[in-house]
Amino acid sequence: MEQNLTMEQLERYESAFDADLAKKVAMRAVTANGIVKAATNPEVMRKDRHQFSVMLEQGKITNQKQSGRCWMFAALNTMRFAVMQKLNLESFELSQNYT
Repeated sequence: MEQNLTMEQLERYESAFDADLAKKVAMRAVTANGIVKAATNPEVMRKDRHQFSVMLEQGKITNQKQSGRCWMFAALNTMRFAVMQKLNLESFELSQNYT
């Protein structure tokens, strides 16, 4: 069953949209900020607590010193923990220069 929209239907939809203040506010929010920002619920973000209950002893902390390689340091620190456990080491560092 095929149905086409008529100009009359489109005009009714437009009039109904224009008469609804909430829809117009939503349209402005999406237009100005993008759909992701407009749809983000700050209350949910506020309630989301990033708490972790697992603490790992990994020896001395490595510092990327604003090098923009945080992803590499995080991966190497995760691997470092496994190496330290396997070799029974108190401290150990993998080289970030040779990854």
